[in-house]
Parts: sequence; structure tokens; C-alpha cells
Amino acid sequence: MNGAKHLTDARHQDSERRRAKVLAALDQLSASGADISVSVVSRAAGVHRSLIYRHPDLHAAITTRAAEPQINTAAGPSASKQSLLVDIANLTDRVRRQDTHIRYLEQRLGETLRAVP
Repeated sequence: MNGAKHLTDARHQDSERRRAKVLAALDQLSASGADISVSVVSRAAGVHRSLIYRHPDLHAAITTRAAEPQINTAAGPSASKQSLLVDIANLTDRVRRQDTHIRYLEQRLGETLRAVP
């Protein structure tokens, strides 16, 4: 029975050590302004992603930190992933509108040139 207790304690210590590595990696990535996801944090901590998914508090910490807007870093201002996606969507829409306007102007130019004797 003493051996089982020893194995249980060792397993608990290993779990706590890996959890601490995940939290430390999350803090480091957040401080550096890096993109935060479960994969990135697990890679930085040297643990498997399933560890994070098995511990809801770790998963919640990562998703919460990933949703937070990033603060200015020494390299300059940074933006959150969500704001960049919104910018891309807006720019895509603008390009589409400009493309439509250019086609309209080309059509009018063509009609005008054909009407000139």
C-alpha cells in the first residue's frame, strides 16, 4: 500500500509541475505579445495539448488571455487577432466596392469612346 501512495504522490507532483509550466509559458507569451492559443502554449510549455483540455481552469486561462487585447510592447503597438480579422473583412469589402466602381467607369469610358465620331 505504501508503494501505491508513493506513485499517487509522484503523479500529483508531476501534474502540478506541468500545470506550473503551462501557466509560466502563458505568462511569458502574453508578456511578449505573441499570439496565444492552446497549441502555442502547449508547445512553449513542452506539454501535450490534451493536458490543457483535461484541466478546464488551464483552458479557460488560455482562452481568456487570448481574447484580451494585446498591450503595446517595446516593438510598438500591437493589435488583437480579432481586430485584425475585422480590418481584413473591412478591407476586402472596400476592395470589392472599388473593383465594382472601376468596372462601371471602364464601361462608361468604353461607351463614351464608341459614341465619339
